[in-house]
Amino acid sequence: MRFNVKNAYWLNDRIRDKILQTEKNRINKDRELVISSTKTRTQKGSIEDALTKLQVALKKLLYNCFY
Repeated sequence: MRFNVKNAYWLNDRIRDKILQTEKNRINKDRELVISSTKTRTQKGSIEDALTKLQVALKKLLYNCFY
């Protein structure tokens, strides 16, 4: 799964920069956050797991920015 950080217009610049900084090992040259999953044997299950990972990463980052 790829999350395009630079085009996430609903995030302010501070949050986008923080994502690029804290997740730099998972950011590709197009400034996309790449999340993979091999937890399940099905594509649907892997996509759901990758989406959960993205949600957790964003929630953790937002929490750390504001608290």
